[in-house]
Amino acid sequence: MSKKITKYNLLAATIAALALVGCNDGKDGAPGEDGPPGNSDTVTSAANVVVTMLPPTFTENKLVFTFKAEDQNGSPLVGITDVRTTLAKLIPDEDNYTSDWSSYLRKATDIDSAQHPGINNVSLPTSDKGELIDNMDGSYQYTFTASVLDAVDPVSGEAIVWQEALTHRIGLEVRKSDNYPVVNSTFDWVPAGGDVSHSRQIVAIESCNSCHTELAFHGGNRVDTDNCVTCHNPDANDPISGESLDLKVMAHKIHQGIDLPTLAEAGNKYSLFTRNGDKETVYAENDGIWVLNNKGTIDGINYPQDIRNCTGCHADDADLVLNPNLQGVITSDGGNWKSMPTVETCSSCHDNTAFNEAMLAAKPNSEKHIMFPADNDTCLSCHGEGAGMSVENVHTVAALGKKSAGIDYGVKFEVTHLIATSATAFDVHVRITQHGEGIALTDEFLQYKNSVRLLMNWDNGAGFETHVAKNTPNSFELDNNPLCQAGATTGDIVCQWDSALDVNINNGEPLSSGNILTTFISSGVCVDSQNERVNCKDNNALEKISAPSTVINNFFDAATLAYNPDFELKLGANFNKCDSCHEQVIQHDSRRSDDPSQCKACHNSNRFTRSPADSPRDGGSSDLKFEVHKIHSNFRFVDAENDFNMVGRNEFYSAPISDCAQCHDASQIDLPLAQNSRASITRAPTTSLNDGNNLVRDGAVYTSPTALVCTSCHLSVGPGLIGADGKVVLDADGNTLLTRDLSSNGLGYDNGEFPQVPVTITDKEQSMLNHMILNGGAVFGASSQGAATGTESCATCHSIGSTSGVDKVHGQMH
Repeated sequence: MSKKITKYNLLAATIAALALVGCNDGKDGAPGEDGPPGNSDTVTSAANVVVTMLPPTFTENKLVFTFKAEDQNGSPLVGITDVRTTLAKLIPDEDNYTSDWSSYLRKATDIDSAQHPGINNVSLPTSDKGELIDNMDGSYQYTFTASVLDAVDPVSGEAIVWQEALTHRIGLEVRKSDNYPVVNSTFDWVPAGGDVSHSRQIVAIESCNSCHTELAFHGGNRVDTDNCVTCHNPDANDPISGESLDLKVMAHKIHQGIDLPTLAEAGNKYSLFTRNGDKETVYAENDGIWVLNNKGTIDGINYPQDIRNCTGCHADDADLVLNPNLQGVITSDGGNWKSMPTVETCSSCHDNTAFNEAMLAAKPNSEKHIMFPADNDTCLSCHGEGAGMSVENVHTVAALGKKSAGIDYGVKFEVTHLIATSATAFDVHVRITQHGEGIALTDEFLQYKNSVRLLMNWDNGAGFETHVAKNTPNSFELDNNPLCQAGATTGDIVCQWDSALDVNINNGEPLSSGNILTTFISSGVCVDSQNERVNCKDNNALEKISAPSTVINNFFDAATLAYNPDFELKLGANFNKCDSCHEQVIQHDSRRSDDPSQCKACHNSNRFTRSPADSPRDGGSSDLKFEVHKIHSNFRFVDAENDFNMVGRNEFYSAPISDCAQCHDASQIDLPLAQNSRASITRAPTTSLNDGNNLVRDGAVYTSPTALVCTSCHLSVGPGLIGADGKVVLDADGNTLLTRDLSSNGLGYDNGEFPQVPVTITDKEQSMLNHMILNGGAVFGASSQGAATGTESCATCHSIGSTSGVDKVHGQMH
């Protein structure tokens, strides 16, 4: 993958070099010693760095190795000055069932006893900063400071034995600089000699980066999982939270997040501390405050796809046969998750299950495993490959079954044609088939589906014109609906649609141009845990399956009613990129939206839903271009200092929030907006609009399109709370608006109620709003869509290629 870089400024370096010699005449100093030979082909900066490590040796009992560094063009890179190394051995368990890395380099923690009374120091894996020699030809020699042959645990005093017959790994971290990006590299070898026959290559960093873009920790210098495991192994435990820092445990628990079973109990959380306990990172928490059905409010990581899709992270060749659309990168030991289940890994997700007495003592409220006590040696009898309850069957096979069941059942919903019955009214002919044969709404199969809804919309070149939802005139339940009747042939349904009933569609006038959309929603099939169909109203309906191939989106030319196969949906994101993280985008659970046409049919510039005046979402928009940004930031904000009073909460978006390329193609972020370019309805309180026009807000105003997108991340309050003057509006009595103080967590308030605090913005935000209005023509608080459309000039400075282009200020598109 390409890296984000800061390019080396050769001119500045040249000037600096000249300055060093510019103050003498060359005659006042003695000749210096000869330096190492130079290489005219070497470079001092690189966009990407490729490192090749050579086998290590011992020199005077010190471990030494050489590595070569090249830039993206294969030229030797000189000038690397800052590196770190790690060292670990791969130890098999007693039965040779599985193995784990173990670190030679350890460092004692330095816990603040006053801050964490009763917590004892432990030793944790660490890195080495040894002697680095730059040979000035692209090769470097590194000598470990630590004496690895006689390493000792700094807390227990026990010897860390050098076991030369085992597989060993050196982790090399070339730390980032202004001249080159960070790079991690590892080298595996057997010190006693011979080939590496025992490995543990479970996860490829490319699998992680399909969602994370560039996974980076510890100041951005640890970017490869092969390097991570040299420290994050069973040697590492957080002494404060008591949680394991072993990667196979930690990664599973972090990704399980809010779905960790123990979070069902109020007050529980999953968190980790930094080495000395000065900062706690909470990945998931049940705060126990907001009492609803005896549960607290659960916040934290929300994994964006089926957690059972194990092959999204680690996979082998057999997984590719099972799923040709495999997301994860195949590695040599990527199938260990199904062939070598362990108590440690299983309990990381199933964290309310005790497998032995020690685990039960640590968590007395845990449920005993059905075989208790259980250990790794007994796992395979029930969960090994080929067993009925194999890890593969209950995870990946079940997840794939959920995804494909609707397709396998073969039901298809499609609008075949439209017939005009008046200037604005149409008969919409729906065809329902199963395996090519028409089926009626009374067919037994359809009783296993959620009710299916037909959606109608119109696009005259600037996006869909209206908000379609359950109670709008462009939405039809296919059953129990007087506007939808069975046709002459089994499987045919005819629905009566009058576009004039919605004034947003061409102002109620006949449709003489543009395209009519026909799509469906609520197409989920309900099944039990074995993917067998059950009635959706049945309590055993554990899964609600999306069947994307059964829903056909058709577009018809509004003037001729002819089918238009060339219609292009104007979407401001690359929907295929969504799947790199989501695997399959499904929203609204029982309504099963999984297609951009369905999303935009509802979530467009005219979608309006009111929300309580004290809601943190008040002032927002349900337009997709606003809503998606907010969802991915978990309604937290990038620049705002007051952060909706949610300081201390964590930002859990898996990639840098400014990395537009994770979701968009370059053309989709350029200005002016090519897609969804209309002003959008934004929620607003009922209040006087103090812009000199004496307008009254009735809960809905309009925000210009670029302003809507930019404020979705750069403003801590919804844009609907901003007036035409760029300031936060007042309520109907001229007082400051109030919102809920979420930082209190409702502490001390019955049923999780929150105290009210004033809606405010920072000076930085106010300056930004002033700039948007005065320099960019942004419009807030407009009373009509037309008043906030076509006013913006943001593209003058922020179009791609400009000095302050969106591609530059958000990071280079890559």
